[in-house]
Amino acid sequence: MHLYTFGDNRIITRNFAPLYDINEEAATGTSNGALACYLYKHRYLRQESYVFEQGYALNSPSEILVKLAITAEKEIEKVYVGGRGYYCETKYLNIDSI
Repeated sequence: MHLYTFGDNRIITRNFAPLYDINEEAATGTSNGALACYLYKHRYLRQESYVFEQGYALNSPSEILVKLAITAEKEIEKVYVGGRGYYCETKYLNIDSI
C-alpha cells in the first residue's frame, strides 16, 4: 500500500507491505516512480519532475527524486528515479535451492 498527500511542492508518501514482512519502508523508489507516472497520466499533477519525501514516521527521512522523459505527444517514455536516504541497517537473505 502506497499512501500519499501533497505538501509544499513535494509529495509526502508512506509505503506498507506487511505481506512481505515489511511493516513500513523509509524509501521506495519503485512505488514513487509509479506514483509519478500515475499523477502525470491522470493529470492530477502534470509535470516532468517530482520530489517525494518518505520515512519520517521511522525517523529515517528520505527524498526520492523522479524525472519523467516525455515525448512530443506528451506520453511518458522513460522514468528516472534517484534520491537521498539515510542508511540504517543491513539485512541478509538466505535462499535454499531445492
